[in-house]
Amino acid sequence: MILAESRKFTNCDAGTFYRLSKNKKFLEFTVMHNDTMKEYSGGTSGIKPSPPPVPLYDENSKPNLSAVSTYVFHTGESINIPDVYIDKTPLSDGSKKYEKITGYRTNSLLVAPMKNHDNDIIGVLQLINAMDNNGKIIPFDMDWGDVIPFLGSQAAVALDTLELIDEIEKLLDSLIKYTVK
Repeated sequence: MILAESRKFTNCDAGTFYRLSKNKKFLEFTVMHNDTMKEYSGGTSGIKPSPPPVPLYDENSKPNLSAVSTYVFHTGESINIPDVYIDKTPLSDGSKKYEKITGYRTNSLLVAPMKNHDNDIIGVLQLINAMDNNGKIIPFDMDWGDVIPFLGSQAAVALDTLELIDEIEKLLDSLIKYTVK
């Protein structure tokens, strides 16, 4: 829901939630929305997102700073790239590789860390291809750089709350099974 609202708020074509893997070595695609490709996976859809997880560390166990999602995860900084094909940093390379695989062209990106109530980064919110009222792809407004991290953090808190509820339910189930024996 937060991804859909973030996309609606910024009028963008696509978006992704990445979540920190249990072993804390990868960012896993948790929810993906893409209007152009008509792909809506993860979340409550029951469909697992198809892209493989993004490694957080290289072969030398150093932080992977070459992908925009992992860069945002490690630095805690939001990134707004107006056009990945004009951008000369390595952060745009992942989007260009994704285009070669899927045919989907990413132009503008707005990527923000998802911080929970302890201020720990547990994932990344990525919004792709802002559009004007005529459907033309444009850069994301610079003002969204302040708002989107807040939405990402709301998602992180909601995810942490769901996990806590799930753990409490498991504990209660264990207690009930123990007392019945």
